[in-house]
Amino acid sequence: MKFADFLTDRIILQNGQRQADPRVSIIMPTYCRNAEGLLRPCIESVLAQTFKDFEFIIVDDGSTDGSEEVIRGYMEREPRIVYVRHSMNCGLPALRTDEGILLARGPYVGFIFDDNTWKADALEQMVRGIEASGADIVYGNAILAQGGGENRIFGNLPLTVELLQNFNTILNAAVLCRQKFFEHYGLYDPHLLIRRICDWDLWLRALKGGANVQHIDHVLSIEHGLVSKSSLGNTVKWDYKASVAYIQDETRLDERTAALRPGNILTYDVFDPERALPYVRDFKEWDAIEAAVYRPYLDTHCQVRFEHLIRDNRRHDPELYGYSLNAENPIFRDRKRILLVANRYERVVQDWWKALSQDRNHIVMSCNEMGVSSFNPADVDWVILFDCTAEMLVRFSRQCAETGVPVTYMVLHGMDRVFTSPNNPLRGLDLMHNETVRNYLGTEVYLSHPETPWPDRLRSGAKRLMEHVDQVFSLGETNPKWLDIHPRFSPIRFIPNAPPQEGVKPQTLGLSFYLGDIRYLSETSKTALSRWLERTPRGAAWKTYYLPGKLPCKLKSFGDRMQFIPTYDSLPTLAHKLEETLLVVPSEILGRFSDYHRLVLEEDLVRNGGFLQSASAETNPPDEISLEFLQEEARAQREKLALRANGYRQDARWLHIENIVRGVTIRKRVADLRNQPRANEVKVWVFVNSQLFGGSEAYGFLIVKALKEIGFDVQVCIPRLDFYSSGSKKMVEWLKNRHLPPLLQLEYGKAGLAIFSQNVLEKEVKEYSENLRNWLDQHNVGIVVCSGFVAEPLVVPSEERLVFMGLYPPWGYGLSEMTYIRDRLDGLFSDSVWAAEKWAEWIGPPVDCVLSMIEPEYFRVRNAMLAITPVCIAVVGTLVHLKRQKEVLLAVQRLVEEGYDLHLNYYGHELEIFKEYIQEIKAMATQPVLKGRVSFHGYVDDPSEIARDNHLIVSASGEESIPQGMMFNQAAGLVPVACPAGGVEEVVRDDETGFLATDFSVEALTNALRRALKQRADWPRLIAQSRKLLVERCSPQNFTHDILRIMQEGMDIRVAEGRRFFKEPTSDSVRADRLVGARSKKHCPAEIIEIINGSMFPINTPMVIGPDLCESATQYRFIAADDRLAGLHFQVGTFMTVPQGELRLTLISADSGDVLRRIMVDASFLVDNAWVRVTFEPLVNTFDREFVVELTGEFRTGRVAIYEASPVKKSGVHPALKLHRMLSRFLTLPLRRPGDAILPFYLN
Repeated sequence: MKFADFLTDRIILQNGQRQADPRVSIIMPTYCRNAEGLLRPCIESVLAQTFKDFEFIIVDDGSTDGSEEVIRGYMEREPRIVYVRHSMNCGLPALRTDEGILLARGPYVGFIFDDNTWKADALEQMVRGIEASGADIVYGNAILAQGGGENRIFGNLPLTVELLQNFNTILNAAVLCRQKFFEHYGLYDPHLLIRRICDWDLWLRALKGGANVQHIDHVLSIEHGLVSKSSLGNTVKWDYKASVAYIQDETRLDERTAALRPGNILTYDVFDPERALPYVRDFKEWDAIEAAVYRPYLDTHCQVRFEHLIRDNRRHDPELYGYSLNAENPIFRDRKRILLVANRYERVVQDWWKALSQDRNHIVMSCNEMGVSSFNPADVDWVILFDCTAEMLVRFSRQCAETGVPVTYMVLHGMDRVFTSPNNPLRGLDLMHNETVRNYLGTEVYLSHPETPWPDRLRSGAKRLMEHVDQVFSLGETNPKWLDIHPRFSPIRFIPNAPPQEGVKPQTLGLSFYLGDIRYLSETSKTALSRWLERTPRGAAWKTYYLPGKLPCKLKSFGDRMQFIPTYDSLPTLAHKLEETLLVVPSEILGRFSDYHRLVLEEDLVRNGGFLQSASAETNPPDEISLEFLQEEARAQREKLALRANGYRQDARWLHIENIVRGVTIRKRVADLRNQPRANEVKVWVFVNSQLFGGSEAYGFLIVKALKEIGFDVQVCIPRLDFYSSGSKKMVEWLKNRHLPPLLQLEYGKAGLAIFSQNVLEKEVKEYSENLRNWLDQHNVGIVVCSGFVAEPLVVPSEERLVFMGLYPPWGYGLSEMTYIRDRLDGLFSDSVWAAEKWAEWIGPPVDCVLSMIEPEYFRVRNAMLAITPVCIAVVGTLVHLKRQKEVLLAVQRLVEEGYDLHLNYYGHELEIFKEYIQEIKAMATQPVLKGRVSFHGYVDDPSEIARDNHLIVSASGEESIPQGMMFNQAAGLVPVACPAGGVEEVVRDDETGFLATDFSVEALTNALRRALKQRADWPRLIAQSRKLLVERCSPQNFTHDILRIMQEGMDIRVAEGRRFFKEPTSDSVRADRLVGARSKKHCPAEIIEIINGSMFPINTPMVIGPDLCESATQYRFIAADDRLAGLHFQVGTFMTVPQGELRLTLISADSGDVLRRIMVDASFLVDNAWVRVTFEPLVNTFDREFVVELTGEFRTGRVAIYEASPVKKSGVHPALKLHRMLSRFLTLPLRRPGDAILPFYLN
């Protein structure tokens, strides 16, 4: 129902003396509070206000306890009362409050609720406060009546989104808003899901949107809701996890605010399930919301009748249906609920929230330590603790470990250095020592803050927690001696988000100071600030954010240039909200933040069109602070940020954070598989197949660097067996320069050699492989990643270890000898889409492309000082005939003969085994036409030399996937010219990112080079587009994300329920309860259903999955081939889900339409890709008779479909099928399938 539907029964009553222009409109929604004796005191407290200029709008939501007579009596005596009477109760206080706001005529709107009373001067104080401060909202303290004579003051907690995010600190009991506030931030959200917390939602939306909210530190009201038996909090159930996730969701904040503005609210659907579904993981959770929220409401309100909101509007595949309930948020989506536990929602926690909410399948929410008690471990999928110390979380972490939920711990400020100076301007922001906060919480709680480490009495709790979580991370390398835990912390370094290409240009002179607790600012800082104020033009004012307190005389003299705004927001949180603003901060404040926090702060300002300046004795402001100065400095700061973020994506840090959490999750699942207690105990070893630091080896080393960056215990292994006799010196140096663990030499490589050599015996290979497996077991290696073909981990596999492999151009391998890896490999990646697709035709999923990582330093353009002529051309890679360096030389020779001034540079290993080919190329280079134009540099230790000394990078190889050397130099600004081998076209797009030859001939390569030389004016465009493509696809964070995605998919398959089927021993008939016994304690009745191992159709019969079964029948026909029909066979697909519900099978006579047999099957017994035998009491005289089998299903979770032997050809969506699916929304139409899917069997 829409908002407007609830207004049709209203009557507006007044006594004819209504004021024309009241200064304040007071709104009071009410329902049946007369019987409790609360209504009269509430009304009288408003009428007794010392401030008289108001209208009092009472919205009666269908009261039946005599409230109407009471209100009419007051209205007859009091002209300021406007009585809005409804005959039906809607039960939505937010909606009735919004109705009153829409009727309000005053510039200020205040709220009182029917279980509150106001102090006589409450309204006077609020009006005075809002006019003096210029605030959008003011609110005061309230006394909470708690019964037993105990009362408590509420509302005086420090106002900051850092606290408000996790619990409501503003009571509705005494709030005054400007009327225009609602135009900007929207009205109360009347959605049924959040009717208990609609006020908290509005304040949170406003504060995050930048509203100026000020506190009046006086008791203005008394709240009786806690002791009232009919209050919303005591009578209405709610779903905490979904409701809180709803109001905390910043990704939908703008859309929701727009829908809630006064001009749009009338069309707002208050029951819309689509608004709740993004916060629900599955049908089980949706059923819980219906039971707790929807059904109790709809059963007690006569406007509408309860129907299942989702089940009666079944979701369908949008490809097959013209209509879907919600294509963007399908209910059958693999959603994860992520819980961030932080007592203070500070800027770094906000950054993690933002990062993890980038994936629309993530339900991200936060709570403080006390809020964890509202969750069961089964409610969440990932948990991240920030600086937590509560002992109660140790038990929660243990429960998470038992249920397989990974828990990560982040150290933000708990191990900061202690401030020693008594004059600390950030002192007042240390909320842990705030008396009001401590009294409210009733216990000591650590609230993160710079230079405020854990106190000794809470330190033990933090240490115990860290011992029970899966992994501990910290901002920086901190690891104090007292914290004796193993393994040590994994440091998180700052990763910049690249600024948008089009920056925000300031359009107004936005000036702000952040001064913290002004009382403790040094004289040096005050003098530095005065210099900025002296150079401020008249008419301009600095928004001066400070902690409430006395202002120093030295700054009071600049009162005309300063607008003082008290705030408890920390500096990084405040900076995150500022737009197009120069923010000046005293250096003594700025210096108290870590480099990580300071870099986030600077980035926030620059992305919003502003910038940061430090105020100190050493810094001087410009002679004139003008808009032009702001615009120029904002541009300069943005360029500085862009340089720092060179080689990073715009979401690089957020992707890095998600990788950290996903990496812990994957290792947690491996730890569970191996019966290890924590994720950080899982080791990952990366195997490369030689000591030659070439393509596949470099790829493996990049995997090591990527995984180490996100906290993996990872090490790279090389074989003692070295085919190339090149030694590992370069590998050792590479690892050392990047502070990575040293090389580990192991005995492996013989099994791979056996593919190409007849001299290696099978027995020897197996023994060799078993030795390696034992070695891996001894060292607790849970994941093996092979970059290149390394056979030993697959020859003797382990059920407790996952093996992933990187394989590149398929023609480099003896595929006929590698078939055994198909069922033993947990995932395969390749360095191009082309190669991945080739492997996917041969190996089962997951198989995908992971382009080689390009480290950020490679994105630095180094050839800016290179002379225009000659045009220098680089060819990179080991000199070998497969890479066709000779063809490049021939093409260059032709172009030189045409008059082009060129110089060709070869870079790469010159191996003895390719000596003849190398000598041939070098001999060609001595020809007179090429003399002095060709150089052979060998392998260069510093790859930047290539980018510095060349203009073009050429690849003529015909047997490549994507040459790494070419990509690295593309990133550094070289223009690529390449032959169309493998996946080269994925990064060298002709005339878009480079020049692509039409084929592999010397003529085609010469033409491509000639085009590149002629179109030199296009090089800047091509370089920019090429670098943009590589940043998006090859940045370290994207590379890591892709690797983890394949690992996760492989892990999903390894532990999938359906995998049990393939692990069972072969037999003619396998009991269903053996296969799915771990899934359910029920026993499958053998006389009704059995699971059959092996196909019932002839071998090589193509089987294609049919449409999903639903309540509309799917029909298959068959003609009986014998008498005494006793049962049916069919193959089911569950799409690796675990279906819950019923599968119904009906056998019908095609001639008469009579129903002959009905069978109900518990869907939880169905196994993916298994054949099912359904038996029933035999039918006689069935020979040559036609039967119809109708299959229907009602599934709470999962999917079920039937395999068909004669599938409909797929050329898009079959029109008849699409039409049927559309019509079945309205009509119960059977879907008649043409394929063979049902096989009958008979008794002898």
